[in-house]
Amino acid sequence: MADINNGWATNFIYQQDLTSYFMNNTLRSIIRPGIYNANMALYLDGGELYLTLKKGTTFVFSNEYFNLGTGFGIRRNMGAYYDSFEGVSNNNRMALIKSVVLRDLTIKMNQGSSFFNDGYIYSLNAFLKYDPLTSDTSGDFHSSPSFFFSKENTSVDTYSNALYEPVGYLIPSEGTTTVNMPHGSILDGQEIDPLGAETQKGHILNLYFLQIGFIVPKKSLASGDTIGIKDYVFTGRGLPEYRHTLGFDSDRLTPDIIPDALSQFRKVYFDIPVSFTGTGIFEKRIKEASSIPDNDWEAAYLARRVDSNDEFSKCDVTAGGTEVFYALVSNLKSYCDPDSSAHPYDSTDTLSGIKFGSIVLSNLSLSSLDYYGNTTTDEGKKILKPWLPENSGATEVMPLDICRINQDRILKQIIGKDIWSPIIDSIRENSELDPSEITDIIPIAIAFKDSSSDAVDPTNMISYFDLRNKMTQINNLDILEHNIYNVIPVMN
Repeated sequence: MADINNGWATNFIYQQDLTSYFMNNTLRSIIRPGIYNANMALYLDGGELYLTLKKGTTFVFSNEYFNLGTGFGIRRNMGAYYDSFEGVSNNNRMALIKSVVLRDLTIKMNQGSSFFNDGYIYSLNAFLKYDPLTSDTSGDFHSSPSFFFSKENTSVDTYSNALYEPVGYLIPSEGTTTVNMPHGSILDGQEIDPLGAETQKGHILNLYFLQIGFIVPKKSLASGDTIGIKDYVFTGRGLPEYRHTLGFDSDRLTPDIIPDALSQFRKVYFDIPVSFTGTGIFEKRIKEASSIPDNDWEAAYLARRVDSNDEFSKCDVTAGGTEVFYALVSNLKSYCDPDSSAHPYDSTDTLSGIKFGSIVLSNLSLSSLDYYGNTTTDEGKKILKPWLPENSGATEVMPLDICRINQDRILKQIIGKDIWSPIIDSIRENSELDPSEITDIIPIAIAFKDSSSDAVDPTNMISYFDLRNKMTQINNLDILEHNIYNVIPVMN
């Protein structure tokens, strides 16, 4: 079933024209739940908060969940192959909904400037209500996404195990009617069985939601402080909605660098699932030991997910200018190395060392006009223009940090610049590792900061993981020859 309405094209995939169980699963398996081609931003205009979505932004909803067991509850399932895991879903109830923005949209979020005066970390979510048993989109069921805010749940009640609680209203993208989001409508973290508890919990399998990103203050809110939209960051780093390929060619998350929201971005986490460097295969997750490794990203945003007993894969942010993050791989010995104890049939052999680090480069910076903030100059307005509707009086915008428009803005600052030669020289001179044992250097990210900052701003950060994994956004020229001056010439 398809519906085109109010700037959205929505397809509901559930026992439609195909009656074969296997054909239905094949149809569902060609597209994965998540958010694709995301171009979104928040801005203030006349004291009112607006969400802008650019044409082509795509939401793929699912009512598929998996159960992580006691203490962790259930989570929305973005990654696993359908029918290939022990979950809580029932394929006779599972539906997939794809909503695409057909034209640039602006949605008033009914949260004024006071929204930015409490210092909380909020999550912005997309929401759909749909009953696949009846294919009913009338009444309370909508044919295009609505939006709502949530924050970490700290209350004790029937849904005390839920990770998030809704804040304010459900804002529809069609019409103007707003309703209060019921507590418990966000399933993540709840220790319930969606199938068995469906009738008691208000048909929870009819509720579909995606996390778009977190809205995080850059500084702690002291008594009497007033902070505005320019003091917040809109980040999607680490979220599973953005860390899978569109098709089901892999169930692993892509690597990511995740600035720590709980410390106002004064440290960053590195989450690298099983990866191949060209010389070795390795894995380095946020937590060294975790029952739910694919949800370790939550430790960057939720205080209840931080365990002081866990070892974190992290790096503190250095005070100063632009910071470049990298990983050094050491002791990856060749099997033919006489000093290597590795055996090609030894399944317990693992990579002996990976060390994360960073270097501040004083000669690499953004133009002042390339920082988002409060600006009324003609040049500054050129930066805001892609986000704002005609005749808008807004002077501040908060783009989703990982969206294409924002990433293209930062890419322009590093085109044609030699960034890694001075970094390699510095590593050779100052590394605590034995240079002879460093086999690889992995570029991770560049975070543009001003000369006094001790925190990163995700809005001004470019990730090399993104450049490599999102091949549709930038060409990867693997055909060039490296280190041409190290090639020994042959004399006739």
